[in-house]
Amino acid sequence: MPPRYAGDRYDMGSRLNKGERLVLFALAEDGNRTDAQVADRVGLKESTARMHRKRLMGEGHVAFVNFPSLHKLGFELIAQFFGHTNPAVTIEDRNCTYREFFRRNPSVFDSVAGESFMMASAAFSDISEFLMFVERRDSFFEDIPWSASFLRTAVFPFDISRCAYLYNFAPCLDRILGLGMRDIRAVSPKPLRRGAPELSKTEAKAFVEMIRSPNATDAEIASRIGRSRQTATEMRNSFLSRGLYTRVAVPTLRSEEFGALAYVHLSFRSGATYERKVRVAGDGWWRHSCYTLERNAELFGVYPFSGFKEYSQLMHSFVGPFQEEGLVASDPEIFVVSHDNLVDLADCEFAPLIGRVVL
Repeated sequence: MPPRYAGDRYDMGSRLNKGERLVLFALAEDGNRTDAQVADRVGLKESTARMHRKRLMGEGHVAFVNFPSLHKLGFELIAQFFGHTNPAVTIEDRNCTYREFFRRNPSVFDSVAGESFMMASAAFSDISEFLMFVERRDSFFEDIPWSASFLRTAVFPFDISRCAYLYNFAPCLDRILGLGMRDIRAVSPKPLRRGAPELSKTEAKAFVEMIRSPNATDAEIASRIGRSRQTATEMRNSFLSRGLYTRVAVPTLRSEEFGALAYVHLSFRSGATYERKVRVAGDGWWRHSCYTLERNAELFGVYPFSGFKEYSQLMHSFVGPFQEEGLVASDPEIFVVSHDNLVDLADCEFAPLIGRVVL
């Protein structure tokens, strides 16, 4: 999860002004928006929207990512690893150890760690690859058992899950920043049909470069793959038309308005379909989660808050109805972490993951 400064602590910046908040919201809602479209969405002049966008980017409040459509690229499932870390291990040693493990095993595309918490997201082409990853993890930590964490695993195969792994920050920003926007475009969890594109060697190289360098121009991509700019442009347009990636503006949550994140895992009794979850609890449980994976038996979500006070006021309204209706099979697992104490171990590290599959 954000911010986009892997390995650094979540340094909090100054508060955003009203214009910056509006522009951040508009970009989070649609990362493809031009300055004119941003201005039209939030009622600013185009020049004002451009000024705010440049400052947001320059000061690290937003970063652009070409987010690959994992389900269309031959991946079968996403696995979430989460839980407590060994309090006897120093934060620095723990972080260095896991970064080394992730470097050797590029299935993990996102990971954060708090003072006594860690979360990692990984994608796998099939269940065998997932099990081999788990075996490699166990083998890796056999030599350094003191550094192992007490992690749980939740597995979400695309064929039986509803996923919103493309970040859903717009409703969260509207709530936390007090914008009161109308007709907010939310990314809801939905069934995703798996596929595997046929890419030539040149297309595969270009695709990985576009994922690796989301702000690179077509001319820069062309120089890296030894083709013309026109060819690079044609390939980019083809990738976009096939929905192989989506340009996403990711808020880094580095300003004072964002104080806490809650990582939530729920296990459900049989019969807890998506439709039943919505009937029981409405849509707040996914609308206010910036990253949601759901299947009948499990739910994993990440909820940003302005601070612990807002968390205590709102979290129950998101997931409490599941407990009250007897849908959950066990107590919710909720890890609330101060934003100041979070460190990125892997942040939108898609290029190694995608390269392993398509190259």
